[in-house]
Amino acid sequence: MGKKYYAFKSEENKIFKSWDELQKYAEDKKNYKQKSFSTIEEAEAFLEGRDIYGESVKEKSKEGFVIAYTDGSYEEKISAYSYGALIVTPDGIEKELCGAGNDPDLVSTRNVAGEVLGVIETLKWTYYNGYKKLLIYHDYEGLKKWVSGEWGAKSPVSVFYLGAIEKYLKIVDCSFVKVKGHSNDKYNDIVDRLAKDALFSGKTLEEKYVACDFSISADDYVPLCEYVHKQLASANFSEIDDGIKFSLNGKKLIVAKRKGYTFITGEKSQLLFVSVVYAIDNFSLNPDILVENLFGIEKYDGKISLSRELIRKEECENYAPYILFALSAVSDKIKSALKKSGVKYQKISSLFEKRGESFEYIGKDVEYDKISEAYGLFYKYRLGYADRKADRETAMKIVEEAESVIF
Repeated sequence: MGKKYYAFKSEENKIFKSWDELQKYAEDKKNYKQKSFSTIEEAEAFLEGRDIYGESVKEKSKEGFVIAYTDGSYEEKISAYSYGALIVTPDGIEKELCGAGNDPDLVSTRNVAGEVLGVIETLKWTYYNGYKKLLIYHDYEGLKKWVSGEWGAKSPVSVFYLGAIEKYLKIVDCSFVKVKGHSNDKYNDIVDRLAKDALFSGKTLEEKYVACDFSISADDYVPLCEYVHKQLASANFSEIDDGIKFSLNGKKLIVAKRKGYTFITGEKSQLLFVSVVYAIDNFSLNPDILVENLFGIEKYDGKISLSRELIRKEECENYAPYILFALSAVSDKIKSALKKSGVKYQKISSLFEKRGESFEYIGKDVEYDKISEAYGLFYKYRLGYADRKADRETAMKIVEEAESVIF
């Protein structure tokens, strides 16, 4: 059994090293409080009325850490496990997470399965919200030792754990601090309650992530940020750890320069698709790999095909964002025709004259008889793209229009 310190709080505060000493001292005393602690620092803080755990969180937050406490629970009668997590951001925002499970491959590990889920969900939250540094307080040592390699990962739960967090650890610097469970730490008490609420009351506080993520060269960080800002000038942006967070119409895109490459994550929206167009046009590897990893589309025949497949495949309220790839294909066709004919320009718009609802090409002759129609279509749908709305049928018709001016 570890060493204990017993705090006696009254008109005269005292700390004892044994329970018997405290009891003997308190025999003729009234109106006092007593509590045991694992460290003398905790006992002193209790007597002084200080929140030692809150102070620790604030100090680490000043260093830019996201602080998280996690805990797991298990109930044999229902063969289920659960987790609770409390996350505190560097600017003091608190986020609670909890949930339960009964996977047959994990349930035999009892509360360890819950401990593992707590770390997975905490890392996932940190990753998708663009934070760089995470400090996890936990009471099961395997959470750290499986990651560090001190313990071999051979059991189903350890293999599941490391597989689930692998991609998050590529972006998030995660550190682990083992704490003693049920040690009077108020944050431990909160996550213990959350885990039990999830297990016995069915409480669920989990994020549903519909975000996509990919990475490209670190050299592309500045050009990508500039491209997104230029293409969607109405988007708001703010600095985060080593990066920028863009937001538009309630959606967000995070672009961060981490560990030698540029990391991008965002919900399926205009912001994400603008960044994907940039990656397709500048990606050093096969863009087919990027598209497959992002959208699960194994084969596609150019950007027109990509727009069509996404509109057909996805289920959402607004399909307008998906037309961007088709519009980009139209832009590519116009630029290719101009380049082939040696046409010089600073802005493509200078080569077209607006006539009523349409445009007329006024530059040097090119081998593309639909160039005026193509520019008119691009202008019509690209203008106001940031706020455009379209149902599936309307979006598909726009793609068909784009295809008709290209081929």
